[in-house]
Amino acid sequence: MTDTDTSPPVAAPPATARTSPPSPLPGPRGLEVVRAAVDLKRDPLTALRRAAARWGDAVSLPIPPWRLVLLNHPDHVAHVLQAGAARYGRSPNYAELEPVIGKGLLTNDGASWRRQRRIAQPMFHRRPLVAQLGPIVRRATDDMLADWRARGDAVFDVVRDTHRLALRVAGLSLFSRDLGGQADQLARALAVALPFVQRRTESIVRPPLWLPTPSHVRFHLARRALDGIVQGLIDERRRAHEQAPDLLGRLLDARDPESGAAMTDRQLRDEVMTFLLAGHETSANALAWALHELSRHPEVARRLAAELDHVVGARPVTVDDLPRLGLVTRVVKEALRLHPPAWVIERLALEDDVVQGHRIPRGSIVLLCAWTTHRHAAFWPEPDRFDPDRWADGVPKARLAYFPFGGGQRQCIGEEFARLELELAVARVAQVARLEPAPGHRVRPCPGVTLRPDRVLVRAR
Repeated sequence: MTDTDTSPPVAAPPATARTSPPSPLPGPRGLEVVRAAVDLKRDPLTALRRAAARWGDAVSLPIPPWRLVLLNHPDHVAHVLQAGAARYGRSPNYAELEPVIGKGLLTNDGASWRRQRRIAQPMFHRRPLVAQLGPIVRRATDDMLADWRARGDAVFDVVRDTHRLALRVAGLSLFSRDLGGQADQLARALAVALPFVQRRTESIVRPPLWLPTPSHVRFHLARRALDGIVQGLIDERRRAHEQAPDLLGRLLDARDPESGAAMTDRQLRDEVMTFLLAGHETSANALAWALHELSRHPEVARRLAAELDHVVGARPVTVDDLPRLGLVTRVVKEALRLHPPAWVIERLALEDDVVQGHRIPRGSIVLLCAWTTHRHAAFWPEPDRFDPDRWADGVPKARLAYFPFGGGQRQCIGEEFARLELELAVARVAQVARLEPAPGHRVRPCPGVTLRPDRVLVRAR
C-alpha cells in the first residue's frame, strides 16, 4: 500500500448483462447520507473508494442538491464515455471553470465543441509534435537538473520544480516563448483561481461572481492576471505577423475542414488558455507523482538507469529512443494509474438510462473516478502497489480499466503530447539523478480540479 492510501481495496462484484428489470442503485440512506456528504467533502478519494468497497460498482450518493452516481466498473465507464455517450452531457460543475478558461475544449459541449475539436485535432498529430517537443523538454529538464545540482545536498520540493518545467514546455510549445519571467505571476494567479473554482463546485450556495466578496475580488484579480498574460502573447504574435511552428501559429492558421472557417478571437483565447493552464497543470502533477514513486522505489530507478545506459548511453535521450525504452513507458503508465491527474470525470445524465442492470435517473451527475477504477481488484492485482512490470504484457484486460486521459470522443486531445513530455522528462531525470525521499516525509494527494501532491520533498544525488 502506498503512503497516500488508507482506504480498503475496492470490492469487485462482477458486472453482468441486463436480464431483468433495472434495479435501484445501492448507497447510503437516511442519516448515512449526512455522513457520506461530510466524508466526500473532507476526503473525496477515500470516501469514493469506501463507497465502491461497501456498495459495489454502481453507487447512489444522494447528496443535496445533487444526485451523484459513482460508476466504478470499466464496462460502466465504457458505456458512459463510448456506447451510451449520446445520453450524457457535460456536468454543470464544468461551468465553474468557464470564468478562467472560457469555452475551450474542456468546458464546451454540443455542436460548438465538435466544431472546435475538428479545427484543433490536426495540430496534435504525432509527427509535428515529435519534431517540436523533444528539444523543448530536454532544454527544460536539463535546466531543472542544473538547478538541483546547485542545491547540493539540500532537501527541495519536486512539485514546485515540475510546475516550472511544465510551464516552460507549455510556453515554448504554445508561443515559442520561455514564460520563465512570468512563471511566478502565473503560479500566484493559479494558486488563487483553481482552488476558488474547486470550492464553488463543492458548495451548495454559489453567490454570483459580481458580488464584491473578498474571495471574489481575489479571484477576479487572478483571472485578470491570467487574461493579461495570454491575451498579451496572442496580440504580440498578431502584431508581429510572424509564422511559427508552435501551437499558437497552428491555431491562427487552422480552419474547420467542413466550413473552412477560422477560430474567432474569443475561441482562440479560450483554446490557448485551456492548453496553457489545463495542459501544464496535469503534466506537472503527473511528473511530480512519477518522480515521487521513483524516489520511493530505488530498485526501479536503478533498472531504469541501466536501461537508459544500455539503449542511450551518455548522450541525452531523444524521442526516437522512446520505443526502445520499455521500462520508461511502464513507469509513466504505472504512475498515471496510481495518481491520475484527471482523477474524476463528471457527466450529466440527459435521460433515464440503464447501465449493466442499474437504473440511472435523468439529471444524475455520474462520477467516473479513475482513482477508484484504477484500483479495482478484479483488474489490478495488488492495486495499491507501484509495479511498472504489471504493464509488461501490454494493456489491461478490460476496456477502460485505465483511463487517465478519459475515453470516447472527448478523450484528451493532448494525450500524445503529455505522454511524450512525461516519458522524455522521466528518462532524462533517471539518466542524471537519483532521488531520495526526505526522511519521515509523507506525501498527501490533494484532489481538486486536478490530483496534485501537496509536497514531494527529496534529495537529488
